[in-house]
Amino acid sequence: MNANNSNRAKLTLPPVIAGIIGDRTLTRRIIGRNSQRVYAVGKDLYLKISSNLGELRRERDIDIWLEGKLPLGMTVPRVGAYDEVTDPKDDTTYGYLLTTAVHGTPASSPPYIKDAVRLCDLLAEALHIFHSLSIKGCPAASAESTHKTLIHGDFCLPNIILHRSRVSGFVDLGQVTVGDPWEDYAWCLWSLQYNLKTNAYHPLLLDKLGIAFAPEKYKKYIPYEN
Repeated sequence: MNANNSNRAKLTLPPVIAGIIGDRTLTRRIIGRNSQRVYAVGKDLYLKISSNLGELRRERDIDIWLEGKLPLGMTVPRVGAYDEVTDPKDDTTYGYLLTTAVHGTPASSPPYIKDAVRLCDLLAEALHIFHSLSIKGCPAASAESTHKTLIHGDFCLPNIILHRSRVSGFVDLGQVTVGDPWEDYAWCLWSLQYNLKTNAYHPLLLDKLGIAFAPEKYKKYIPYEN
């Protein structure tokens, strides 16, 4: 579904957001397990709209916190603006998060799906990179957590951005927390199978990660099968 310049009036945009967007075209996108309304804004921005203010504020805070923490050449979305507006039609308050796009294409795009062996290399590298990041100052860390690893929380292929067969960055960071690495492993395995239409590459990915399959962990984090 497209929201172009002629029907964009249907969106109640805060002035600060509208001013930055200008006359760029908005294109609705369906991304991973994301329940928010997501729009590509031209070629260089993304707009997320949600009535779940806590979730969207959390994503904003994580985006800001992670900026500059990834290895050289890798990025996360940079926050351009955030605002909240109450819709008078139903008295619901919506959050609006405008960020930059991460350069590259999702790991779920055809060129990477066609080379499953290389894709497993890149996914293992992306997992190692993310899990090696420091948890110091993480705004989503729970004092009750016994884990010491930063996890993405939605490590599905559309959220891993690649460029020229290298890891370029990560998006959809609203579920980032300090937690069990197997939550990311499980979603990555599930997403790999979903996109390849086979689980034949699970052993290869697990081998590259240096771990054995843990069925009890997988079932804990994946509530349904492909």
